[in-house]
Amino acid sequence: MMRHADRPIEETLVYTATEEVCPDCQRVLPIYQVISRPVQGVDRAVLLKRRDKRCGPDCQGARPIYFAPRDLRVVLPGRIYGLDVTLHVGERHLGDGVPLAQITRELNARGTPLDQRHTGRVFRDFVALTALLRGDEAAVRERLCAQGGIVLMCDGVQFEDRSPVLYLVWDALSGTPLFGERK
Repeated sequence: MMRHADRPIEETLVYTATEEVCPDCQRVLPIYQVISRPVQGVDRAVLLKRRDKRCGPDCQGARPIYFAPRDLRVVLPGRIYGLDVTLHVGERHLGDGVPLAQITRELNARGTPLDQRHTGRVFRDFVALTALLRGDEAAVRERLCAQGGIVLMCDGVQFEDRSPVLYLVWDALSGTPLFGERK
């Protein structure tokens, strides 16, 4: 079986911090760091690049790092399998009653390298997303306030045309999922 890291990358998605100018010295913010990672989707692998910005060492200001937005339509934080894989596994298992082992075999036959132990983890991510209510937790609210605000993103994702739409709401700056609901 081919490993997900060995699958050829078909597309590169680049997200860059939106801030353009340092608020302290008024200079253009340069790219400070680039974080790249492969993401395995159902039918393709993509390279996800996040380009963060920070003012240079000669700036007299606070020099915070400005992070690129995180897009949960592509992949959940800390995961290597895309959201499309998560929806595929969840809908096939819950909606169609297909065993996880068979879903793993089907995905492998389509060219998506997925080990059976990962299929269970991906399914647990699906279950967590469908019952997500983290935005109400005090610790989450405090962390989001400490970062200086949020950039709220919302999107609906559907597995084929027969399943309910999974609506997700998240903070694009921290990548924190806040709410999820299937309708």
